[in-house]
Amino acid sequence: WARLVAARGFGRPARTLRLWCSWYSGPHDRIDEGFIKQNLAALKGHEKTLPCFQVDDGWQVAIGDWRETNGRFPKGLSALAQAIADAGFVPGLWLAPFSVSPHSMAARETRVVKAKDGRPVKAGFVMGSRGPRLYYALDTTDQANLAWLKSLFEDLWAMGFRVFKLDFLTAASVPGIRADGAATSCEAYRRGLRAIREALPPEAVLLGGIAPVFGGAGILDCQRIGPDTFYGRPRWRTLLQRVNRDRFTPGIENSLRAALNRCFVDGFLFSADTDAAVAWGVTPGISRLTEIVTLLAGSTSGVGHDFGQGPLDLSLFDRVASLGRRDIRVLEVGPFPRQVLLLCESGRGLYGVLNPDPRPAQVPCRLDGQWAATDLFSGRSLDLGPKTIIPVPARDGRLFEIAAQRGPKL
Repeated sequence: WARLVAARGFGRPARTLRLWCSWYSGPHDRIDEGFIKQNLAALKGHEKTLPCFQVDDGWQVAIGDWRETNGRFPKGLSALAQAIADAGFVPGLWLAPFSVSPHSMAARETRVVKAKDGRPVKAGFVMGSRGPRLYYALDTTDQANLAWLKSLFEDLWAMGFRVFKLDFLTAASVPGIRADGAATSCEAYRRGLRAIREALPPEAVLLGGIAPVFGGAGILDCQRIGPDTFYGRPRWRTLLQRVNRDRFTPGIENSLRAALNRCFVDGFLFSADTDAAVAWGVTPGISRLTEIVTLLAGSTSGVGHDFGQGPLDLSLFDRVASLGRRDIRVLEVGPFPRQVLLLCESGRGLYGVLNPDPRPAQVPCRLDGQWAATDLFSGRSLDLGPKTIIPVPARDGRLFEIAAQRGPKL
């Protein structure tokens, strides 16, 4: 399906994006210049492992006002981008271009989607340390708004940013009254994206966050394929999620499950973003699970870690990059697939065996043929084949680098 859709003009040239993201590194939207500088200094030497340094929510004055920084970033955006570039990284910036806070200057300068009673549609909330922040929806069928978007991204590019994480993009598709009453929600969404794409040179990277997952195919370079890994503190699954059987809202299990079930689009429609590997606030087993899925299920992968508080082993990121991605295969069907195989350009493969259950599991190997394998967490060598039973601790994962002994070639 992904190949057919891409062949009809809804694909983008394959990109691999690896980045550090401030959102999952501790303070969420309470970041400041000191925190950014501390992590830039601590990441020295990892420029090839994590080429992009992406500043997330918390730098702006208001949702909708994307040219000015708040008091925690007194030197402004140009200086921020320059500091990142001077440290050897590609500058990345978070913004929600289709979201407009009622208190922003953009709310007075732009047209928003209206309800039948003439009031602005309440399109959603951006979570923050001081509570949820309401936003309206930019009308992306309004020509003046499209010109406003183009001017904004031309300015951000001129300031030095090269990767743009575009979040809360669902705002452009909310029901309501628009300048073009004949436009569907999907058409309105894609018009907004096209305006951004047209404002930037081809080498600019557009990463979609919360968005209609397949709606930006052919325009966005990268797209997140699941919910946030977490908000607040890392949790596998909340009580409310269990009671409501919720598979949609932020949480580690929900994020991993969605990534495994949608990873088939990676490299065809866009580079799939599996969000971030997380090491703090979770068990070592859950940390390994997030790392395996992040590295295997998408060619866009991120790290959420405050390097100012201590180092993080990034050797697996380097190893996966050295092998070269070719194709991703989920080896079983189910709500939470437990076996995933990444075929590599080197002729080798990476085989992940996952256990999301709260008790240990004995997982029958689903590989055909016989394989020489190395456990990348323990370093132990072993043989894998159809009769192999792989023990996996509770809520943990195992990752093997494999090469064919006999039988099928990768």
